[in-house]
Amino acid sequence: MNKKTDINLIYILIVAVAAGVAAGIIDYQYRLITKNPAPISITNTTPQPTPNGTSNWKTYRNEKYGFEFEYPTRKDWEINEIKPTSSLYKTLIGFRSNGCIWISVIDNSKNLSVGKYYEEYYKKFTEEDCKMEDGPCECLKYGTNLSKITVANKEASYCSIVPGPIGTSIIFLSTNNSIFNIGKIYTDEEYSGPCKVLNTNEVFNHIISTFNFIK
Repeated sequence: MNKKTDINLIYILIVAVAAGVAAGIIDYQYRLITKNPAPISITNTTPQPTPNGTSNWKTYRNEKYGFEFEYPTRKDWEINEIKPTSSLYKTLIGFRSNGCIWISVIDNSKNLSVGKYYEEYYKKFTEEDCKMEDGPCECLKYGTNLSKITVANKEASYCSIVPGPIGTSIIFLSTNNSIFNIGKIYTDEEYSGPCKVLNTNEVFNHIISTFNFIK
């Protein structure tokens, strides 16, 4: 079996598992982002170089929900706007050829802080429930792997490791009656799937550094 076949099989496995996760707030995002994705064309496991200085990256701008960010011009990072079927979600932004990074906008009509919003969301969860969830419950309710960072000049909660069949890292911030979730597949040193090949960490960091609210 050659490297290309290995990687494609790994990608299919990732998509299948992500699409099948039933519990937790991130599971719904996975099912939408990875629903019938176009195949990624990968010929080796060497990470592709990020464009020098990212000067030729595009800017995605969402006037309706008031935010923007820069993303790569490569075809495998083509933007995919998905209309969620749940009224909880306002919109979901993914990338057409992969489920490595996503941005979701969740209704927060009470304009609660991230902490208060998820305190209410998880108020009936016990510690054991959180451990069983395969989602951000342990991080947001008990502070496991949780830190505070600044995104777009606003305080955000960063869950560096979210447990599940596929590990993720997610940033949560609250503004304009919405909760913004910016997440990525966690690509550690032992991970060799397509999200590492596509330089997901570098792309994610640049999206975060250029993420901005426009209203």
